[in-house]
Amino acid sequence: MKLANLVQQLENYMTDAHVTEGSVSKRGVDWHIDHSLKVINVSAQAIIDSDPKDYKSKFNFYRSLFLPLGYFPRKKVKAPKVVNNREEIEKADLVTQLEQAKALISQLNTLEPNKNFRHPYFGMLNLKESQRFLAVHTNHHLKIIKDILSKHK
Repeated sequence: MKLANLVQQLENYMTDAHVTEGSVSKRGVDWHIDHSLKVINVSAQAIIDSDPKDYKSKFNFYRSLFLPLGYFPRKKVKAPKVVNNREEIEKADLVTQLEQAKALISQLNTLEPNKNFRHPYFGMLNLKESQRFLAVHTNHHLKIIKDILSKHK
């Protein structure tokens, strides 16, 4: 589950951005793409800007359960405001975020292992854990997009 490949899948679904299916999600395909890209961009920038000396490994039950499983349960966590767009989503905005995500992901591959960011539920994540989180999170929203589109047809 490479993050760059998952972002490519998000890009492939941009032609279906207008599709909604209330039985699957209150939000449409556009929101799931937008949210996924915002999470990647905000998290990746935080990782790039982090000080590796700040990283301290500490046990976190949720991280140890969900990241290895590669699974997040649906409708259990509310997205933080910074990555929860409530406005109309413009395609041009998605394209800009997509290009930013691609650039940031390529930068992540050059960083030292203790670059980090603090996740609200999983705590402090080092680079490898952060990349795993971003992949699992993006895949979670890709599954929702696929479900929206399969029910919509």
